[in-house]
Amino acid sequence: MERNRKRNQTTSGDPIILKQKLIHLQSELAQYVQKLKEYQHNYHYSLIDQLKAENNLLQEQLEDYKKKISTLEEALQKTQNSEALIEQLQEELQNQGERNQQLSKECEEKDNLVIQLQQQLEDEREIGRREQEEENVQKESWFFRNIRETKLGQGRNQINIKKDEPLSVFLKPNHNKKGERE
Repeated sequence: MERNRKRNQTTSGDPIILKQKLIHLQSELAQYVQKLKEYQHNYHYSLIDQLKAENNLLQEQLEDYKKKISTLEEALQKTQNSEALIEQLQEELQNQGERNQQLSKECEEKDNLVIQLQQQLEDEREIGRREQEEENVQKESWFFRNIRETKLGQGRNQINIKKDEPLSVFLKPNHNKKGERE
């Protein structure tokens, strides 16, 4: 038991041993504090701090540039969409121009057709008018022939009519023998 006691005293807290351990630990702590101060004043250690600060600044700039790039990409996308829209509108305009030319040609053809039909109508009217005139002349000549034959056949010579002379001259009022108006 005594042995255990000695062992417990040495390990459990002999004040002298504890003081020695404390002194030893304090000296190690002082040594590490001194090394820490040396590192902090050392060029490389301050360079690390400076590089960390620069890194933070560069990280902030990188974020700013990423935002700017995103904004520019959106603007570029809008521009590309606008260009595509402009190309589409130009294509539609060209198609409309071609359609207008086609419609102009069709209108011109239809105008020409209308002119042809009007000319045909005028020709047909003229033909109809001539046929009507010929028919009137035939009716007139039949009428006048009958009148002439009747008047000549009856022997009444109230009007001086020659056989080859048209009767229309005698039916008009105030005519002399030459067919002129008086």
